[in-house]
Amino acid sequence: MITLKKHGDIKEIALNDGKVNVLNEHSLGKLQQALRDSQDAKAIVLTGVGKCFSAGLDLKRLPTLNKPDLLAVLELFSEVIVQLLNYPRPVIAAINGHAIAGGAVLSLCCDQSIGIKREVKIGLSEVAVGMPLPSLVVELARHRLAPTKLTQALLFGQLYSWEQALEVGYLHEAVEPEHLLDRALDLAQQVSTLPGPAYQQTKASLVGNLPQKLEAEAIGSFLTDQAQQHMARFKS
Repeated sequence: MITLKKHGDIKEIALNDGKVNVLNEHSLGKLQQALRDSQDAKAIVLTGVGKCFSAGLDLKRLPTLNKPDLLAVLELFSEVIVQLLNYPRPVIAAINGHAIAGGAVLSLCCDQSIGIKREVKIGLSEVAVGMPLPSLVVELARHRLAPTKLTQALLFGQLYSWEQALEVGYLHEAVEPEHLLDRALDLAQQVSTLPGPAYQQTKASLVGNLPQKLEAEAIGSFLTDQAQQHMARFKS
């Protein structure tokens, strides 16, 4: 579900569930542990295996949970977000495919995102399917995305091609798929040589104003009538 590889001082963390890399209590728990196991790395590359970086939260699993268990998954997602934002060294996202909803959120938590020049969809689609975006995600997007594109990206639930994602700010660069991991590792190696204390302190200042967890409102995003109807389509 999560693979962890070492490339010298760089750790590569890959989402790999054999399908579309959904986020649930199992994959998020494994990702949280992989991040803990990478505290000694000088940089991290976060990527996916298959056609998706991540298709977001598991819409088959979440509708089957009661409210306490659903809240527990959202709190775990919140903890992973905070781990990524607070990771003291560089985190590079290698966006190997679609990054939708929660998958796009993970990419926004990284310091730099590299995508592929292929037909992919990247974006926060929640509003389009009846799920209000929690304040943490809104503030994260405000922090990362181009100000002139923010309304479209959030309110319209827009999904972008790789070219558009470069303009909006989801991606910082794009390469051919066969070069993605090499480029991400090269960049991680370059920035890993930056002085650690200076990087950590400046990064902490940069993200310091972001909320530190998903608010209670987050659970409401999954309990609106339209959201429930949308998720019902995914139930097995």
